[in-house]
Amino acid sequence: MSKSTPVGAHPWAYAASQPKYDIYPILDQIFADFKRGGFDGVELMHTAFHPDGAAERIAELSKQHGLPVLGTSFGGKLWDRAAHAEVMASAEKVIPRLAQVGGRTLGTSTGPKPGAKKTPEELDAQAELLRKIMKLGADHGVVLNLHNHTYEALDNEYEIRNMIERLPDVKLGPDLNWLLRAGVEPLDFVRRHGRRVVFLHLR
Repeated sequence: MSKSTPVGAHPWAYAASQPKYDIYPILDQIFADFKRGGFDGVELMHTAFHPDGAAERIAELSKQHGLPVLGTSFGGKLWDRAAHAEVMASAEKVIPRLAQVGGRTLGTSTGPKPGAKKTPEELDAQAELLRKIMKLGADHGVVLNLHNHTYEALDNEYEIRNMIERLPDVKLGPDLNWLLRAGVEPLDFVRRHGRRVVFLHLR
């Protein structure tokens, strides 16, 4: 599509109809459809990297369709210390496999806290885990970026602001439609945070 900035696609529309949002069984269809659609690459979902042999299968599909893997989305309840071991175990599996297939971005969602705003202590826990995942990513040439839904951007970008304060080097991968739904003007957001933005989601 683009000669300067790669324009890829994310398979959420496919995942939405899959049991447990698992796209692994339909990766062949996703790569074929995205290639037919003229995209420059694909951003996968992290659970597609969990099965044994996933990296080899994804690499073969990428080669077959001439469609690079740009990165993957990733997420969990990063604010909840009780979930840290599980989230980190997933990252330790996903990131090396992502690097193996040439992916370079990890679009990370921190998980909403149902019915409440995250406390300063929970934001500290979240930043602590993000820092570990950022280091793991850097060791494999993968850049973590914070992907937002509405909850991160509400209340004057409460969570985004708090993560930037705690992690001055963190990169952003904003979803412009979710920003709009949260009452944040997307173009203004990009202008203010442009030096941090390494990925954009357009819908």
